[in-house]
Amino acid sequence: MPPRHIALASMLIWITLTGFWLPGLALIALAESGRWHSRRWEFSEKDDRRFVNICVLSSVIGLIYSWLNPQGAFTMLESIQIGVSSNVLANRESFQPYEFIILVAPFLTFPIFWATRFRSTPPPKFTIFSRFLPKKIKLEAPWMNQVIPSEGGYALVCLASACKTQSSSLNFFLLICLITAWFLWEIRPYRRRFSPWAIQLLLSIAGAFFLFTLLSELQAIFQEKFINYIAQISQRDPIPKEAQTAIGRSGKINLSARIVLRAETQMERPFLLPQDFFDQYRRGAWQISNWKSVTNVLDDGDLESWTLRLPHNTQTNRQFITLSHSLKLDGGRLPLPMGTFRLTHLPVGEVLTNIYGRVHVVDGPGLLKYTVDAAPELNALTPPIKRRARDSTLFDIAQREQSFLNKIANEIDINNRDGSYTAHEIARRVTDYFATNNFQYSTVLNPEDVPQDETSAVGHFLEVSRKGHCEYFATATTLLMRRGSIPARYVTGYSIDEERNGIIIARERDRHAWCQYFSFEDNIWHNLDTTPPEWKTADKKFQNNFQDIHDSLNDLNYSISTAFWNWVENAQQYEILLGVFLVILFGFLIIRIIRQQNQKNILHKKKLKSNHLSQLGADSPFFRILNQLEKMGYHRADGETVLSWVQNRIPDNNQILQLTRKHYQYRFDPNGISDSEKQQLINESLTILKDLIQKHKLNKKSKRTRHTGSITRDVPG
Repeated sequence: MPPRHIALASMLIWITLTGFWLPGLALIALAESGRWHSRRWEFSEKDDRRFVNICVLSSVIGLIYSWLNPQGAFTMLESIQIGVSSNVLANRESFQPYEFIILVAPFLTFPIFWATRFRSTPPPKFTIFSRFLPKKIKLEAPWMNQVIPSEGGYALVCLASACKTQSSSLNFFLLICLITAWFLWEIRPYRRRFSPWAIQLLLSIAGAFFLFTLLSELQAIFQEKFINYIAQISQRDPIPKEAQTAIGRSGKINLSARIVLRAETQMERPFLLPQDFFDQYRRGAWQISNWKSVTNVLDDGDLESWTLRLPHNTQTNRQFITLSHSLKLDGGRLPLPMGTFRLTHLPVGEVLTNIYGRVHVVDGPGLLKYTVDAAPELNALTPPIKRRARDSTLFDIAQREQSFLNKIANEIDINNRDGSYTAHEIARRVTDYFATNNFQYSTVLNPEDVPQDETSAVGHFLEVSRKGHCEYFATATTLLMRRGSIPARYVTGYSIDEERNGIIIARERDRHAWCQYFSFEDNIWHNLDTTPPEWKTADKKFQNNFQDIHDSLNDLNYSISTAFWNWVENAQQYEILLGVFLVILFGFLIIRIIRQQNQKNILHKKKLKSNHLSQLGADSPFFRILNQLEKMGYHRADGETVLSWVQNRIPDNNQILQLTRKHYQYRFDPNGISDSEKQQLINESLTILKDLIQKHKLNKKSKRTRHTGSITRDVPG
């Protein structure tokens, strides 16, 4: 058995380390209030299950609230903390929802602990948790019918909560050693002497301190390694090194009509939303040369506005577009128009960007709806490129691609080593080349449309098949622009043109690839899409007959998600309502328990009264008279009342008859008789009983005398 006050000591440690003094002392007052009054409740197993249900429900509500609004949960804990700075509440940004549940676990489990202290019935068993356990455990676990150790269990909850706050501090270690020593002292064998017990305890504490220090160091090393590993993974995930294409593969490209993005803007359609940028091409895969170069974008102070780069001229022709899509869309990489320099209404934890302008967000709501501020002529996401930077990867062409590119460059006259042609002129000639040489868009490529040997897939596309999807056109265009000495890069994103119910939408099949080239005349990037415009109508051929139903369901899901995340965003407005709901819930439970207890008390009083009424007159001395009359031979027939029996069979029955009427009044009258009448009944009964006993003795003696005389006369003389 644990020490008597171990729960109280654990609660003091918990509130000391966490700083929850006011609510913690209130719990201690409630737990120890039984010393000041003797009121107890008859809690049944059904009542215990209600306490368990209310604790589980409160825990679920707290977990959901801390998950939806971790900052609100953090602020709530800060508001009740006094004088202590715990490790958990040291960093608002790293606060996790599960930490909130651990810290408030003593509050959540207190109703069960309180119910075990203020009960007159036997303590509850583990069967009250059967609703939340698997069937196999309920049937086979031997501990299910054991009594719950409420003192020790609640002490463990308090110590676990305290451990979460300052588990690495020396004060916590000393407090744990003290409470452990107290626990071991209480359960020690009584024959054990103090000296050897204390020596063993000190040696154990020294060994525990060594292990504690060692484990703390190992934890710090492991945590640092783990954080670095996660950082590398997270860095690799938002900024992937390469993008595999379907260039050189035969077969059909799967096209989905699922709506993935919604936009509200006055921009002319169609328009492109770039998402990923690549600068190196190697055997069907586009790569980023400097993919580890990632920059954190600082917010404007409200965690919702992010300035990527300030424009040189704030009076430029700015365009606004509101985008709405899932946070998980393409791993959190945002599709943004050219020249985006500011994002607003974007409540995320972190915004990352790389040297080419890709933007990635981390830790935000499941549904993003933000406004983009862009100036297309600025293209402010990427710094300008020096004209003489010929060693830049934006001019890079693989050796195996050189031969056919040289041939086409001579054919369309884009040899621009001396810089005599502008970038726009080179772009026009490349566009005309694709438009006048019967290039076709197709998502289905037969084996003869792709090379079967080591021949370049792009070369086969340009010289032989002249048939492919957007990845072929974008790759070939980028390489041709580089062959014309123009910096160019491969871009993927969305091409948006469709409108539904007044909202511009993008489907999965609207994913697109195109080329961007840099113009030294205006020092900005320009889109160059040479894919035949028929690709939009070609993709729509794959639309099924149930597309309208799918779109309606998608719209419904979007409406529900929007309402849900709007509620989450305004969750702080509902904190008071949530607190009121919990107070009402606990109040309802307490009122219900008190009402049930009052009903039990009323039923108990009625039962006692009925038992009193049923036993009223059972101590009447008249029953001794009845027994004596039975001994004297005056037997009562079955079903015969006492009054008729006395009237008809008992001789000299006047006194007994009067006494019988008094006995009836005492026995059956609800009002009973007075104390004086009861005393008179006792005295008269004793007098009559004494006379009956004497008569019975005389009758027995006379019978023996007559019997002896008859025997004497029969014996011969």
